[in-house]
Amino acid sequence: PGGRQRALWQRGIRTVKKANLVAEYTLTGKAYQDLSDIVEYSRTHWGQSQTNIYITSIETSCQFLADNPGAGKACDDLARGLLSHPVGSHVIFYLRQGDDISVLRVLHKRMLPSKYL
Repeated sequence: PGGRQRALWQRGIRTVKKANLVAEYTLTGKAYQDLSDIVEYSRTHWGQSQTNIYITSIETSCQFLADNPGAGKACDDLARGLLSHPVGSHVIFYLRQGDDISVLRVLHKRMLPSKYL
């Protein structure tokens, strides 16, 4: 970017979205705890190697959703603007935040979302 755009970019302010920019996702405290719990459970039951594979698939899905926020299924019955996307045995629940997304929870598909969101 040139001039003013470069100065804004260096301060972390995006004025235009370009194809080569990677959108970002953030995890809420609860989502971070969900992932920690998934790591602990997976490591105990499936081993470190499988845990790494599974967590990588969740992280890859989060980045996919950041890049394609409309790919999720609307869950307006749970919360306005809430979207979900399945990955393995879990479901990622997120909200759009401008050009990025905020991951609220990563719940096992057997969990009742209305109880945890």
